Amino acid sequence: MAVSKEWPDKGMKAVVPDDNAEINVKAFGDVGSTSDFTIIRKLVNFEVVVKGTKNPVDAFAPPMTITACYTEADASAAGGANKLKLGMWDGSSWKNIPIKSIDSCPFEGFAGAYEAKITARWADPPVAWGGG
Repeated sequence: MAVSKEWPDKGMKAVVPDDNAEINVKAFGDVGSTSDFTIIRKLVNFEVVVKGTKNPVDAFAPPMTITACYTEADASAAGGANKLKLGMWDGSSWKNIPIKSIDSCPFEGFAGAYEAKITARWADPPVAWGGG
């Protein structure tokens, strides 16, 4: 079994391949652009914890999958869909999340989608589309 959470208005979906996990939505916070990452569109902030203990999940095996859909405006702001960066805030800087293009977005109104596979601990970082 898997646990999933969708944010259709943001074009985001997270799937954790562990039914003992829980996905909790967090406030995005007041995180801004930096010199090497210009925010194009803020997406979501969520944490993945173990049910019962509420401790962060330390690792994902198999990986957690994040689907992030983009709009034409997102792609245009980045200078093309292939220049979009999916970033996560680590408390001091934006870190690029490795992504690969997928065939389609599971939500209406988006131009395309990328997918990320996460194996390491996910400590509730805000996620955003960016460029730079």
